[in-house]
Amino acid sequence: MFQYLSYILITFMVCGLCGVHATTTCPPLPTYNPLHEKGEVCLVELGPVLEHIANKKEQLWSSGDDAKLNETRKQLVRIEGLEVETKDQLKAIQKKMETEFKALETKMPTTKVCFNCLEIQVQEAKKALHLSLEGMKVIRRNEVPYMFKKFEYSYYYIEKKETADWFTATSKCHKMGGHLATLESEAELNAIHKEVDIRERIWLGITDLAKWGDWVSLATGKTPNFLKWAPLNPEANIEQRCIYLEGGMKDGRCNRTYIYICEY
Repeated sequence: MFQYLSYILITFMVCGLCGVHATTTCPPLPTYNPLHEKGEVCLVELGPVLEHIANKKEQLWSSGDDAKLNETRKQLVRIEGLEVETKDQLKAIQKKMETEFKALETKMPTTKVCFNCLEIQVQEAKKALHLSLEGMKVIRRNEVPYMFKKFEYSYYYIEKKETADWFTATSKCHKMGGHLATLESEAELNAIHKEVDIRERIWLGITDLAKWGDWVSLATGKTPNFLKWAPLNPEANIEQRCIYLEGGMKDGRCNRTYIYICEY
């Protein structure tokens, strides 16, 4: 193809040099020109030939573009198919995860974190530690103060008029030379119930502020010899860390104000 075009261009140059116009007859081609076998070629005949070549070239390019375009379209269709398939898979995974989370929530207990509550617990634990150190400095006198009354083997003072929170009640007992009471037996509990209404709420010197669930006497730092819980107690509430009497023993919030019992 390109060889033939070369011959045609040579003919055009020869015709131009001879001063021949496109509307005149062209001189014969050289004898070595392969086109000579097909007869003489005139410039006026080159127009359709060149146009035909250009059309063919354009058709070739167009056919190539169409093929690429079709291939691109096929790829886009495949990509769109994969995208739809991926979305469906993600939806299935999300639905499965939501189902598993709901099942997990039903198995786990509901727990709410209260940062303000945690701060209060820390402050109360510090107060209890301070009171424990304060209690170690209490000096027991040989003579029992007159306000204390003997119940079984210990002396107790019941503050029936003034109420206080657990920390204040503990400190007041220290100032009297004693400690917030830790009962030693059911006989002592019964004796106290004879002095006050059984429905009265009365602070005792027992707490788990040092370690939740580990109830100890603040005066001794040891587990009490006698614990008689009221029904459904202790309630195992993280905010209820001090014990009071109301019939039996109950765990309550240390900042509540009740009457209290001091032990000497």
